[in-house]
Formats: sequence, C-alpha cells, structure tokens
Amino acid sequence: MVSSRRCGYVLLTAALTACWPAAVHGQNTPPAPVAFTVSHGSASSSFSFTFSDANGANTITSAEVLFRSLTNPASQCKFAFDRKSDQLVLSEGSTVVGGIARGSSQLLQGAMCTVDGVSYKLTQNKAFLVLSFAVAFHAELAGDKHVLMQATDVHTASSPLLLMGQTGTFTATSVSVSPVTASLFAGHTKQFAASVVGAATTAVTWSTSVGTVSAAG
Repeated sequence: MVSSRRCGYVLLTAALTACWPAAVHGQNTPPAPVAFTVSHGSASSSFSFTFSDANGANTITSAEVLFRSLTNPASQCKFAFDRKSDQLVLSEGSTVVGGIARGSSQLLQGAMCTVDGVSYKLTQNKAFLVLSFAVAFHAELAGDKHVLMQATDVHTASSPLLLMGQTGTFTATSVSVSPVTASLFAGHTKQFAASVVGAATTAVTWSTSVGTVSAAG
C-alpha cells in the first residue's frame, strides 16, 4: 500500500511551505512540519513552530528546528525538543551546547545562538504540536537564515528535514549626536559628531534651522 502526502503553502509573515501527512489505513504515517511564524524584537526573535501527526500530537517524541546561514551554511544552530526529558536542546554543528527546561530562568548560550527557558513553551491540540521560544542570534548568524524543520514519532518514523522558509534578524537603528546641545557666539563654530547603530551605512545628512552646518557636521 502506498502512502500519500499533501503539500501546500501557508502565508504567515512570509511564504512558508506547509506539509501535512495523509493517514493511510494500516500504515504508520510519520509526523510532519507544518509552518512557522516569527516576531522580531530589538534583542531577540520569537518563533512558533507547528508540527502535526495524524496519530495525535502526543505521539511526537522529538521536534527539531535548524537555523542555517544563507551566506555560510556551516554557521547553524539546531534546537531539538525532547519529550522524554521535556528539554529544548541547543546544538551548534557537532557540538551539543546543552538543554533547557520549560519556564526556567536559565539562559542557554552558544557561540551563535542564545535561548532562555522563560520563552520556551509547548502546546498540543489534537494532531498539532506547537513549539515556541525566543532566540538571540549572534554575529555569525545575524544575517538571513534558512529555517528547516523535522519531527520523529514513537515508532521512530521521521519526516525529512524540510526547508520551510527563511528569516532575517531585526536590528533597531539608532542615531545619537554629540554634543547634544551647544551655545555659540556669532562667527564661532562647533564640531558635531553622529553615531549610527544598526544600519548598513553610518553616513548621515546634517541640517539646522538656525545658522549653517557643513556636510561634516
């Protein structure tokens, strides 16, 4: 008997591939990734990953999420939910950084990713399992990343590691001017400096409502 599989597209914050298994009588159907959502903050990005199993979400024993740099595929973080330990395990390449419990105040920090236990949540509803956590990406993974997902059930049946989409890292842009204020006599000058954080270019355009200002500040 041949199992069937339906695949479609779900529009969330981006176009994400969504696949779900079609149950086949008398044959175990492996669990499957469905989709993910992301909300970017100034310090971290909050993700929710949905997986499904036709036999029920409680039959999913592990769910994995891999973030892989688009520019350097060797730069990657993997987060794995392990039902037996109820921990979220962080790995970077072949190195296992460690595991973190749900709701704990512990901070799990690797060379490329950091996650905290407070943000780690797991919800189940019939066939669907949703894994949520917030990640702070370090410099090596600060650009655009592929997001891949995989799940395994109690019968050790696994979905392929599926590419579900990609995500970037939101960085807040701020501009500070020094000095903040200055008093000048007629005919005198004052040099100002601007500091730009979180933008690809640090160039600024100067303007003033009183007197004149040069292109250099």
